[in-house]
Amino acid sequence: IPDSGIIFKDGATGSSGDRITITTAGNLTFNQASTISTTTGILTITGDDGVIINASNTAGIVANFPDNIANALDIQQGSDNYLNINTTNSSENISFGNAARNPSFSFLGSGTTTFTGDIALTNTPGAQTLNEPNFDG
Repeated sequence: IPDSGIIFKDGATGSSGDRITITTAGNLTFNQASTISTTTGILTITGDDGVIINASNTAGIVANFPDNIANALDIQQGSDNYLNINTTNSSENISFGNAARNPSFSFLGSGTTTFTGDIALTNTPGAQTLNEPNFDG
C-alpha cells in the first residue's frame, strides 16, 4: 500500500483486521488493547520535544508502582526532585520539592484540604507541631 507505512494484520480483510500500523510519518498505532513491556532491562521512551500520555474515552490513566522501592516514582529536573513516591516497606512516603531549589506549592481552587494526622511545621531555628488545633473564632 503506497505511503501507508507498515501494517500488521490478523488475517481478516479490510481495516478491521489491522492490529498495528506504523505510518511513513513514524506514528505507531495499536488498534486493540496492547501491552508494551521488556522481559529484562529498562524501557525508555524519549521525546525530543516532550512526551504526552493521553487517555481517551473513559479508561483514565493508572500507574501501578512496585513495592519496596525508594524511587517508585521520581519526577525531577536533573537531580532535583519535585515529586517522589517511596514505597519502601515501613518508610512509605510522598515527598514534594527539594532543598536545593525550594520550589513553592500552590493548591489552586476553593476545595477543602484535609489532613487526617498531625501537621508538623518546621522553620529554622525551631519546629512547631499542631496537635488537634482549634481555629474556630
